[in-house]
Amino acid sequence: MTDAADEDDAVVVAALPALVPALVRVLLSGGPDAAHAALGALASAAATGGPAFAPHAPSALPPISRFMQCGPDAGEKALSLRARATEAAGIVAATLGRDGAAPLLQEMVPVMLAGLAIDDSELREYTHGALANVATLVGPGVAPLLPQIVPAALASLDADDGGVSDSDGGEDGDASASAGSRPATAGAVSASLGGDGTDDDSDLNSDTDSDALAVRTGVLDEKVAAAHALGAYAAAAGPAFAPYADAALAGLRRAARHFHDDLREAAYGAVGEVARAGAAAAGPPTAAGAAVPPAAAAVGAATLPLLASAIERDPDAGAAAAAAAAAAEAVDALGAATAPHARALADAATAVLAGGARSQAVDPSSSGSDAGGAADGDDDDDAGEAEELLVGAAADLLPALARALGADAYAPTFAATHADALLGRLRASQPPDVRAAAAGALADVCLALGARAADAAARAAPSLVRELRSHAPVCRRNAAYAVGAAAGCAPDAYAPHARAALEALGALAAHNGRGPGAEADPGARDNAAGALARLALALPPGAVPVGAVVAGLLPLLRPEGPGLDGDPGEAEPVVRLLAAVAGAPPGTAGAAEPHAGRCAAALAAAAADGDAPAGVRVAAARGLAAAAAARPDMAAALVAALPEGVKAELEVLVAHGGGG
Repeated sequence: MTDAADEDDAVVVAALPALVPALVRVLLSGGPDAAHAALGALASAAATGGPAFAPHAPSALPPISRFMQCGPDAGEKALSLRARATEAAGIVAATLGRDGAAPLLQEMVPVMLAGLAIDDSELREYTHGALANVATLVGPGVAPLLPQIVPAALASLDADDGGVSDSDGGEDGDASASAGSRPATAGAVSASLGGDGTDDDSDLNSDTDSDALAVRTGVLDEKVAAAHALGAYAAAAGPAFAPYADAALAGLRRAARHFHDDLREAAYGAVGEVARAGAAAAGPPTAAGAAVPPAAAAVGAATLPLLASAIERDPDAGAAAAAAAAAAEAVDALGAATAPHARALADAATAVLAGGARSQAVDPSSSGSDAGGAADGDDDDDAGEAEELLVGAAADLLPALARALGADAYAPTFAATHADALLGRLRASQPPDVRAAAAGALADVCLALGARAADAAARAAPSLVRELRSHAPVCRRNAAYAVGAAAGCAPDAYAPHARAALEALGALAAHNGRGPGAEADPGARDNAAGALARLALALPPGAVPVGAVVAGLLPLLRPEGPGLDGDPGEAEPVVRLLAAVAGAPPGTAGAAEPHAGRCAAALAAAAADGDAPAGVRVAAARGLAAAAAARPDMAAALVAALPEGVKAELEVLVAHGGGG
């Protein structure tokens, strides 16, 4: 979110004490048109305010609920008011949190369910959205509602929107006629994606119908809301959604052949959520090389081919980006069950990163980017933003594949096809969001592959160090993360850049948002702190002034500072560096020796922090134990001062906590 958007949200939150009572008065005494506008304004204010709206919810919900009571014969205007009120009720209830909203939901949910039975497309649209909010709010508690809300969403998804029905039904046969409604000119979308979600490339190279007609029909919004709702139900219910997965996927596959990109985009996102729910029902992700449960294999076969095909072949960049994001989440959830579909996913990612996906095709008269075909952002700002989202989502797919397949299986593919394409997206001519996405993906790949990513890590060094001083905050943040991760893979390649990197990282780490002109993003500060620690641990002796680095990091950590809460995971390399100093025998820590006592105190604080990630606490506990052995006079008192319960917990962490 931009700083300007944050400021706008703050203005809305500050106005809530005056705004909400005024809107409630309109609901109580205004006419239908004024009430319609007030309901929309309340929904927007609640969505913007989030928890800050909660104190105002008790006064807003009763008049909102009053508009949800009209029956099917009330007339078009009254039903439209009921639709808006249903939307507002779902959003306002969400601001109360699960416990606060529970009594209200007992009254509102039956009214919402009754609205699904009324023959009004707008009401069904907003009811699907409200029930999706309810599902997100109650999580697994949505399971008892699934027998009612899933069939209702599927019925809306299959609603006839008045176009020409699809004729290539694939495995869904004639059923596609009810959902494949589209103008005949949009046939290339369905054919290119394949009727059953498989890699049917018979139309991939077609030079006709390259742009699907995007006419918005009467019930399209209802269908889109239904697709989003199915995804929300799957995400909330988790394994409990498994009995509904087959029917949901059948409907979503039909929606993925629809002519309009809004519905395809929603369908791809929902497919990803259904895949995650199915994977959860099948058990934890299977590690590379282990036997894959049949249920997990079936989930992968039912979802990943469709998503892989959509990434490469959907003609709309926003829809393709949704497919890529859904694929990355599904791959992480499925683990080794991804393997049979890895080639299709890898090829799709390569196509996007190289600018060769169908949605990236440009008119021959326009000038492509240096990536080989990405659209010129000056032609269409919206298209440029969608292109950036697509490239970022495809980049995120690479580390997901690395984690799922394992380093041995994925490293050859990364070296042969993905590395060059990813590094191309780090060029200075690429948009900032694309450069940032490429840096973040490279970092995650380096952490997953280790030394197997050394060549790409080394070649990226000049670009990453340059990005540390980018004008774009997102580039600085991700470059800081990537420099640390990549240096661990190729330390010799980063030694010549150490001085420039340390200066830029030190500036980012020092900018903690507490002074004039300070870095407003704590994530950038924390990534820089993690990178400084990784460089000190990885680079050859003498390349990094460890004493100065440690002295700069300690004020960021508890008990001296606020802690690295912007990105807590980056505290782990910092803790490992402090442990190396505190655990060194007296007189052997070099320039960091004067800071050994402060390092030990920071380790004690991190080990006792119940909110810290497990890896951070394990590293801190082991470092503190090593310090107590190496410097008993200094560290023993810190250990003795810990509460007995914490000391017992730390003993367990040291013994069973895994690698630190």
